[in-house]
Amino acid sequence: MKYFAYLIILALLPMYVQAQEKHDCDHHKKAEKTEAHDAKAEHAGCAHAGEDAGGSEPVEKNEEYAVYGEKMPMDIEIMPFPEVINRAPEFEDTPVYFEANITDVCQSTGCWMMVSEGHMKARVRFGDHAFFIPKDSAHKLAIVKGTVHVQEISEEQAKHYAEESGDGVNPDEINGPQREYTIMATSVKIMN
Repeated sequence: MKYFAYLIILALLPMYVQAQEKHDCDHHKKAEKTEAHDAKAEHAGCAHAGEDAGGSEPVEKNEEYAVYGEKMPMDIEIMPFPEVINRAPEFEDTPVYFEANITDVCQSTGCWMMVSEGHMKARVRFGDHAFFIPKDSAHKLAIVKGTVHVQEISEEQAKHYAEESGDGVNPDEINGPQREYTIMATSVKIMN
């Protein structure tokens, strides 16, 4: 019986070693991804070195507006921004079109903007830096297509956003994690 058990172990040992090597390799790849993700998360929502700091070229432009990201159809239903925020869970997976005032833009590269109406505000990010908007877009009206998410950002990330902001927020006044609405936009129409 011992001999039989020994044969089974010898037969299974190469498969175990191969599985362990694959696990170690997968674990190493996962660790590399996590390290890369952590490094990227340090600057999440922002593009830095090597990126165009002047905004992307619009996909459509005329005297009245410029569209960044995907083209925007003409026959769309535009929701009021407060309604979008009040119904945020409905639009987590379903893109919605809404209109809001741009109150701030990333002054590093134009890779995010803040929109607001009344006391409601949200950060609009452009996918995985799929496009950028001009840094001088604050105080203009925008129509945005995107999904809505409520998220908590770290104190470090909130301070990073404040450093890139053009609205004069002092990063040293930010304490602890911050909760915010984030719109992941695929298209932004900025009115002139």
